[in-house]
Amino acid sequence: VHLSCCGFSTSGDWLSFHRLQTDMSISGQTLLHAATVHAYEFYSSQGKPVDRGRLGLAILGCPFTQEYKLILYANKQQYVAQASLVPSFQLTVQSGQYASFYDENRKSWSVNFESQESCDEFAKQVGNLWKYSCCSLSH
Repeated sequence: VHLSCCGFSTSGDWLSFHRLQTDMSISGQTLLHAATVHAYEFYSSQGKPVDRGRLGLAILGCPFTQEYKLILYANKQQYVAQASLVPSFQLTVQSGQYASFYDENRKSWSVNFESQESCDEFAKQVGNLWKYSCCSLSH
């Protein structure tokens, strides 16, 4: 992952890629992939999306424990959503550089990537790790 394509900066609430990577390594998790997205949260009672703005979307994991998770965050202290890459997890790629998923609180999220290439690469990374972690659970 290149700093320029992640959308992280050192100003405002955004973390630098290096800082996030260091913080995750300390917690035993490694930053495996990251992207900048525009996120929308869906509430079933309202039926309308809530615009959560520009956020970071990352895949964190620990190859030793084979545990991986997707996080949507505003900064290192503010995780907006988390989802473990377990057999029931689904990331649905949609048209227009969008993908959707449910977090661990069963909230529905739709994220818009900056490019189709970024969306496809993120989905590929999630799929590979999901397959790896799920396959290893059955052994």
